Amino acid sequence: VSEEMYIVRGLPGSGKSTFAEFLASTNTNSVIVEVDKIAFENYGEWKQSLVSQYHKDAFKLFCESVDNSVELIIVSNVNSSWIQFKEMYYYAEDNGYHVTSLITENRHESGSIHNVNESTYDGMRNKFSVVL
Repeated sequence: VSEEMYIVRGLPGSGKSTFAEFLASTNTNSVIVEVDKIAFENYGEWKQSLVSQYHKDAFKLFCESVDNSVELIIVSNVNSSWIQFKEMYYYAEDNGYHVTSLITENRHESGSIHNVNESTYDGMRNKFSVVL
């Protein structure tokens, strides 16, 4: 079995979590690494003041998953630019994972379940970069 990592990128409300859950359901040896999920499961809430800690916890979960040869790792976060996910990308690749990056679009015009305000959302959208 080949080890796979999917980086699911997109703005809030674009379906990243839904798609990550779908991918995870295809393999019983899978892990979803998602900052929002960590915030709610480990801390019970989302607090802007803890964002740095959420990201540290996500990176730790990711590294543990790679080190334990989890067959399918799904990293599902906004990841608006390469700098935000390149360390995970290279760590997985260096450890034999096939890495695929996917971008979800909000064509269904749903809102974020996290009530991201418009100016924050616009800032994320303006920073979002894609390499074609």
